[in-house]
Amino acid sequence: MGILSDIFRVDKVKDVLAAISSDDDYTGYNVLISSALFSSFRNVETISATKELTDGDYQIQLITPSGADRTVELPPEAVTNHPHLIACAAGASYDVVVKDDAGATTYATLEAGESGLFVSDGASWSKIGGSATVEGTAVLSTGEAGGTKFLREDGDGTCSWQAASGGTSALPLGYFYGYSLSIDTDTDHDILIAAGSARDSTNAEDIIGTALTKQIDAAWSAGDDAGGMDTGSVTTDTWYHVFAILKDSDDSVDYLFSLSSTSPTMPSGYTYFRLLGSVLTDGSSNLLGFTQVGNHVVWDLWVKDADSTIGTTSTLITMSTPDAYETFAQFNLQTSASNTDGVLTTSPQKTDETQSTSSYNAYPADVVSNQGNRQSKALLTDSSGRIRVSASAAAQAYAIWTVGWQYVRENM
Repeated sequence: MGILSDIFRVDKVKDVLAAISSDDDYTGYNVLISSALFSSFRNVETISATKELTDGDYQIQLITPSGADRTVELPPEAVTNHPHLIACAAGASYDVVVKDDAGATTYATLEAGESGLFVSDGASWSKIGGSATVEGTAVLSTGEAGGTKFLREDGDGTCSWQAASGGTSALPLGYFYGYSLSIDTDTDHDILIAAGSARDSTNAEDIIGTALTKQIDAAWSAGDDAGGMDTGSVTTDTWYHVFAILKDSDDSVDYLFSLSSTSPTMPSGYTYFRLLGSVLTDGSSNLLGFTQVGNHVVWDLWVKDADSTIGTTSTLITMSTPDAYETFAQFNLQTSASNTDGVLTTSPQKTDETQSTSSYNAYPADVVSNQGNRQSKALLTDSSGRIRVSASAAAQAYAIWTVGWQYVRENM
């Protein structure tokens, strides 16, 4: 019981232990000792002025502040031998403010029902543990001035205070939600961007936008059913990248088309942006039709990206997927019934393989049926939207149709 003697007043510990040891029935021993210690070392008091604790006071203080918030000053750090458990009584109308003996340093402000254990290292007090009852939004102090801030987990086991933009809570690093793209009323030129929320490309600001329609065949101007091109004019067979952009003055959000996937030409007054996705024009500078659900995009009509023969030397095939960053290309691969060996498709993100029977992923078709062998596949492209194709023998015929793709948000 040396630990109890160190924490609580020795004379009281001895009295409590003597009372317990006189009872031969040890059933409920833990309950008895805890309730006895709490009773013997607790001071219940209503205070209407500052209460100054000494090292000889009870270590448990259940305080009801009267008339206003009241201060409880802890004993001098250098001379104390005991921790102090201080609680603000449940139902109290005011707070208990716990300070050092000089009243200069505030260690905690306890609301009704809250408590804290205060321990001294000989130089200063520290609050450890305790309890709190929170209804609604919990606000934590940053210890500094300068607007609303929020505690965010940084992805490395640590947390940091982050300033909020637009009066909303700071989103996690890299966050992305919503912002799906779809063809709108003018099916050749209009893109509807759904409402969404995301961190900007630098993880400095939140970009929280409403649904708007932007026109790819007109210069950018703010608002719905307005132009969206950052610079130049829409052209044929070209990928355009769609961005959410944040206005500096009021945190309003608009959208923009650009040839660049990383550095769009921003309108005046806009600094922060986030890449949402990409769209492709055809030979008439019109948008190719597609459907997007979440991060998955499928073409209205498959796009044939290869129809040739391949040998043992690997070839990179450009897919009808965004051409400036990696995606998971979804495609159909067909080989000819006349092939004598297999065709291999792989991701350029991995080391090229030496073709062998075990590495084929499209075998020759059944010659008896005289039909080609078609398989559905998905591969991670390189940053130019390409996959790799090879065969285990010369002149193996194949064709590839791109069905769609899946975005990899970590790269956008």
